[in-house]
Amino acid sequence: MVGDGGRRLGAQARVGWSGAAAVALLGASLVGCGGQTQLPPPRPLVVRSGVRVFTTQERMREVDEWLRAEVKNIEDDPSFMIETSVSDEVAFPWEDLEIRIPEEVEGERQDTARVSISAGGVDARWPIMIYAHLHLMSRSDRLEEWLPEAVGKTGFELERAILARTSDAWLYVRAILDAGPYEPMDELLYSTEHGYLDALILTARGDEFSEEREAWLAREPDALEEFREWYQDTFSKDPPGLKSEG
Repeated sequence: MVGDGGRRLGAQARVGWSGAAAVALLGASLVGCGGQTQLPPPRPLVVRSGVRVFTTQERMREVDEWLRAEVKNIEDDPSFMIETSVSDEVAFPWEDLEIRIPEEVEGERQDTARVSISAGGVDARWPIMIYAHLHLMSRSDRLEEWLPEAVGKTGFELERAILARTSDAWLYVRAILDAGPYEPMDELLYSTEHGYLDALILTARGDEFSEEREAWLAREPDALEEFREWYQDTFSKDPPGLKSEG
């Protein structure tokens, strides 16, 4: 829940980053002649284990286009609000998301999403808000505007599409805007880039997506142990949700 220190965003959104990152995303500093975005070469990312993630300028230009449009919508659209609060907890985007779709009153309504952002994860603010925004758009039947490939999907398939888009946003923030690391978002990013997004979701949220998890393990009986080994090698810990399995 959002406390007294929560910020309301939407038509009243304000950039959460400081310095160059905020300017780079929302300002004109990356726009070259003819209004075309000119991005710097994306930097490779590396975690302490030495596992790396690479991307390309072409891919980041595609992300830049939709990311700017989505940030602008989050800032300017009065039909919804995204409320954020600062938390001491380090969490994945899905762990503290609350969506409220009110009844329409006199032809108007204001859909609301509430998310908490760790004090140490301020650079992840926009990717986390994009996660909330896409869930709001899905609940409001507006997903075609922002993630058309996910239209008609529900449950696990929808969540996977939204998390893949969230991961792309964090990759842009890290590789182009030089944001610092934030463990949960890095774990999402590395899992996605190394082909383990399904494994992350179905391990961390096995109770929520129990049918998909059972089908995954039936189809690939060694997949969970493979994912565990990769996660331990990459992050020096077990994947989220694994210890609770006993």
